[in-house]
Amino acid sequence: MRVTKEFEPYNRRRYSAPWIARVVSWDIGKHTRMEFGKCVGDLLTEIEANPGDVIRWGQRDNRGNHTASKWGIVLEDGSLRDATPTEARDHWIAVTATRARDTDQGKPFERALKELIAAHPNIDTAILIEVLNGAVRWLTDINKEAEDYAANGRQRAMTNGADMERKYAENEQSDAL
Repeated sequence: MRVTKEFEPYNRRRYSAPWIARVVSWDIGKHTRMEFGKCVGDLLTEIEANPGDVIRWGQRDNRGNHTASKWGIVLEDGSLRDATPTEARDHWIAVTATRARDTDQGKPFERALKELIAAHPNIDTAILIEVLNGAVRWLTDINKEAEDYAANGRQRAMTNGADMERKYAENEQSDAL
């Protein structure tokens, strides 16, 4: 579906053209890899995305003062829900794990097994089936780890938020004294 984001009028000498991108890869400890959309006219950006995709959009301030770079999640109706980078990361992990589980992971292995048996008819099929089952168990473990990581990330975000609120309250109290 086509996802759009509209921007406010801006001074072209100060700001770059608005941009929008869909996160296509997010390796651990690295920056996201993104597929960029188009700026249509002056104030509208658009990109093809699916519900659940993580989207980034923004606009560079050439003076460096007010550069905007925001995160969002595509909803079922094609609208965007604003998100923090932590929420976007947790959502990315959860959606990636769900999509991997929902797609038929066994099909490529089954096809590879059939090709291997056809190419080498003397191979013991019981051994190949055990290897295939091990690979499926490994994928299941990876998906479980991703879901656990996402759940722990949400917990860390809530804990960090509570810590920051506590520190803010302590600073307010010390300033009052």
